[in-house]
Amino acid sequence: MEAIAVTRLAHVDVAVTDLDRSTEFYNDRWGLHLVEEHDGRRYFRSNTSDFHTLSIGKGDPRLEHLCLEVSSRDELKRAEVVLEAAGAEVLAPYTEGAKPGVGASLRFKDPNGLEVELVADVQQLKEGYGARDVKPQGLNHAVLRVTKYEETKRFYRDVLGFRLSDETENTMAFMRCNQNHHSLAFVNSDQASLHHIAYTVEDWSALAVGIKTLGDAGICRIWGPGRHGPGNNVFSYYQDPDGHVVEYTCELQQIVDESAWVPQVWKRGRPEKWAGLGPPDILH
Repeated sequence: MEAIAVTRLAHVDVAVTDLDRSTEFYNDRWGLHLVEEHDGRRYFRSNTSDFHTLSIGKGDPRLEHLCLEVSSRDELKRAEVVLEAAGAEVLAPYTEGAKPGVGASLRFKDPNGLEVELVADVQQLKEGYGARDVKPQGLNHAVLRVTKYEETKRFYRDVLGFRLSDETENTMAFMRCNQNHHSLAFVNSDQASLHHIAYTVEDWSALAVGIKTLGDAGICRIWGPGRHGPGNNVFSYYQDPDGHVVEYTCELQQIVDESAWVPQVWKRGRPEKWAGLGPPDILH
């Protein structure tokens, strides 16, 4: 059966212990904008037209689910058939208007038990939002720790249509669904959880401004700046008030010619082109 046509990473939903404290971080410090509060959840947008790229709800800190956009509502309906044929547990079948910001959605579990949502018709906003020191230009990628590493790679390739871009020797797989080198990456681990989420900033200058303004606010980098090997992107990592790791990044490699790309296997250890000491234990 033909794989689902996932087009991009749309948003990430996490649980936090204190909604107001996390709102201050993401709205006032990180540079997102609070769009709406609905049924106890708060929705934040980036400096794009998408309704939101992050939502937070109150609870024990964890990834609630990540969300992938598909090409159409018809493709979303077909996705339910593909998932059931693949043996995936569908938690919420195709539904229209179930949550703010998306026209239709369904939710399922991946091989690690992590919840994934597929959506179609993401709401577009016309107006911008107020000044920020740094305005993230959108959600760049998410990295997940997984317990079923090889099965996860097969599932996201064969069922969701992702392609392997690069890999660090049996440790980390970088997978794409569009021209971005990776929209998802998977870390071979003994737990299934969120590793980090990354937001695109405009350029090196914006990343440097973020380093300074966050530092002035007492929010210290946990790693970076540096430049990764896989993806060739510049990075700087931080933690939100609950310890969720978030990244500013720019210059992610683009894969324009699918037929010409050959995945590289990077050596384990430090596949960075340059960086300071690290990464810290929390990024293992």
